[in-house]
Amino acid sequence: MIQILWTVLMLIIGALLGFGLGGRYRNSVPVEATPTVIGRITELADLVVLRVPVSKVHVTRISGYVGAVDCIVLVNGELEMGTDLMQAQFKKVDTAARRATLMLAEPVVRRARLDHESTSVYRIDRRGLWKVVPSAEPSRMVVNRAMIEAQGCVEAAGEQPELVDRTKQQTEQVLGQFLKAVGWEIKLVWAVEQQSDDSS
Repeated sequence: MIQILWTVLMLIIGALLGFGLGGRYRNSVPVEATPTVIGRITELADLVVLRVPVSKVHVTRISGYVGAVDCIVLVNGELEMGTDLMQAQFKKVDTAARRATLMLAEPVVRRARLDHESTSVYRIDRRGLWKVVPSAEPSRMVVNRAMIEAQGCVEAAGEQPELVDRTKQQTEQVLGQFLKAVGWEIKLVWAVEQQSDDSS
């Protein structure tokens, strides 16, 4: 009988000690100050949200003292616009309410590809005395330069304000759906717009 009482007493003491130490241990665990969704977002890394075909007419000219040669090129390519989420920064975080403000870097051209198969020289025009020069060298030079500039044309198309705006809208839509799925209410702001608000 004494052995049974002793066993019960030791179990009670052990339970009380375990509860007390467990409470201290739980209180010593640091509370995560940032939402786990931060890691989930940065995993998306380079978010490409917009693919845009580019078609335009570009003229390249090489000039000399007595003439010039123009190369008219029909440029075709494709742009990929996106946002680098590795640069995203949380400015305000309320873990209890699961709310935060996320500042995004401005959209940029992630890739610009010139379609060499569908890009073609439409016409080469010689001007001045270069019309009577028999050498094919000016034509070769202007075509080579025109193809280099054609790649630049595709890249430059990404600077159009309407494409940047479309990329922002698409990014907000994609991220909004993602963040809603993980249970956070996130306000998205863009770096340039935020800087303008801060300076005003």
